[in-house]
Amino acid sequence: MKLFKWSVILLALLLAAMAMVPMVSAANNYSKEKFNLVESNVIPVDVAYENAQTTMQEFIASGSLDANWNGAILNPRPLVIYDLNGAILTYQFTAEKKGMKIGEVNAASSKTIGAPILAIGMSPTNIDDKAIDSKIKEILKTNYPDFNLLSKNIVAYQYPKLGALVTISNPKTGDVKRIIIDAHDYSLIPEERSVAEGAPGAWSFYDEMSVDQINENVQKFANLQKSGITPQYASQKTLPYTRYTQTMENWCAVTVAQMNSQYYGYSRTQQAIANKMGNGGGQGSTPAMELTYYQASTGSGGLGKTNSIDVYSSSANWNNAADEIDANRPLKVGNMGHARAIAGYRIQNGINSLYIYDPSPYQTTPIWETYTGTYNNYVYVR
Repeated sequence: MKLFKWSVILLALLLAAMAMVPMVSAANNYSKEKFNLVESNVIPVDVAYENAQTTMQEFIASGSLDANWNGAILNPRPLVIYDLNGAILTYQFTAEKKGMKIGEVNAASSKTIGAPILAIGMSPTNIDDKAIDSKIKEILKTNYPDFNLLSKNIVAYQYPKLGALVTISNPKTGDVKRIIIDAHDYSLIPEERSVAEGAPGAWSFYDEMSVDQINENVQKFANLQKSGITPQYASQKTLPYTRYTQTMENWCAVTVAQMNSQYYGYSRTQQAIANKMGNGGGQGSTPAMELTYYQASTGSGGLGKTNSIDVYSSSANWNNAADEIDANRPLKVGNMGHARAIAGYRIQNGINSLYIYDPSPYQTTPIWETYTGTYNNYVYVR
């Protein structure tokens, strides 16, 4: 335990030094007001580590994590994940047991998240730092031969998708550019909002929260600090659900529809669903396209859920998701660029979480994710 504490202290000093050299951010593209709110509510890494430890034990004690987590400890050296606005988003601590990695806890780096952690669950595919560095060298050599590397940070460019945000500069002209490389398939990601779920693009997690939501989250965190994070009964419900992996890069919403179809007893291929949505060519899907499939009759290849609807922004909240789960109806949750499924909810110590199934090939098991007010839309399958 003493070794862990010294490791955390040393890491805190290292991160403090890193903070003195801020990540170059496209300040004109992201809200300075929200950035300042995040920075004024920073959680030190040693406190984030303790929060992650306590919260993990709480999840284990309440039965929200399976028996494989019993006896797990957290490695005190996290992967630091940034937001596109330049602020740190989470400290990703690895949960280990007998020297083996069994999961991860994404601890909040700011009180604006409204809870000690953003997500907890089994391990996604590891990030290959050497492969990313190799891709960066290739890009510089091919596309930017006169540029030098200034910095590289891991970012949640389209939460929960991770990538490397690379800043390069031309010493002759002073020109500075930002490049985003996906952390798993090493594709180049445009730093612009996606036009559909499954389409390439990037957005700031913090910017998706309204100022009112940020202030509400900060107050939630303050209330939690007063009462303390204590093991207690968790009110939760999860539905029997089967996960599928998307077979095309842009078919996240299609694959969520496949999961929902299976839940209701219909076996559909992703190609058949994509064709019904009008997404047969592999482009992204919009909620309206998804409703085309859900509302169509089963005889025509749809799901026959004629009362299915889409809701947006403030209506895509935790209470409405929990109501759907209580009615035994899984739902789709969408952010700009990516679609996932919700098949459960949990509330403990005033922290609201949702049980998320991600069709991405890089997140193969469900996770518990704290509701923060960043969801763009829901599709209710009714």
